[in-house]
Amino acid sequence: VDHQPNLLVAWIIGPEGRQAELLSDDQVIDGMMFLLKKFFKNQTIERPINMIRSKWSSDKNFRGSYSSVSLATEALKTGHSEMAAPVLVESTGTPVLLFAGEATNREHFGTVHGAIESGWREADRIIKYYKDQGCCEAL
Repeated sequence: VDHQPNLLVAWIIGPEGRQAELLSDDQVIDGMMFLLKKFFKNQTIERPINMIRSKWSSDKNFRGSYSSVSLATEALKTGHSEMAAPVLVESTGTPVLLFAGEATNREHFGTVHGAIESGWREADRIIKYYKDQGCCEAL
């Protein structure tokens, strides 16, 4: 993590992510230590003193839902840009339906801050539209 040299961020996804939610913090740390020591054999790896983790799959408000990108995403033209494209009135170019959410954020998909940024992007799009129409100078 930038500017945080003693902080490690790791994602465990898919079925393994759901299994990891059933493990204790110590079990997850043990697994992470195993991997770190395996890949950084010549480094001294200290055991973490704290761990904060989310449990998206078992969280009743989310149930593990967030987007992911496959190799076929861009080839099928179903990427972030396509999902973020507004529905426009053909004759006027007026936006009638806008899309936000982490899946529409090209750089921060799969994250809460990606969802928030996409909301800002669409709010800016609305403001620009009304400013271009000569409406709402206070915006």
